[in-house]
Amino acid sequence: MEWLFNPISGPPSSPSPSSKWSSASTTSSAEAISAFVNERPTVKVLALSFLLLVGFSLVAEGFHQEIPKGYLYFAMAFSVFVEMINSRIRHVTPVRLKKPIT
Repeated sequence: MEWLFNPISGPPSSPSPSSKWSSASTTSSAEAISAFVNERPTVKVLALSFLLLVGFSLVAEGFHQEIPKGYLYFAMAFSVFVEMINSRIRHVTPVRLKKPIT
């Protein structure tokens, strides 16, 4: 990869060994979370609704309409709580798809 030389800060330094470990742990935790979400369609819908909620609040802030963050956090926490209750009541194993989604 070609690096551009910045005369103020100098050439880029090589990554430290600790950053390599943090990158590996981040990748493994991201894979675990991805597998968890992919096995549970209701969690996938919940995650997408959170993205829509955050996106809507950002658009509203762009129009200078402030939505108190407490309302957003409460809505998210309540949704997660309801989903936890639903998953406990159903006692079903995660959905197994016939072929993986790519």
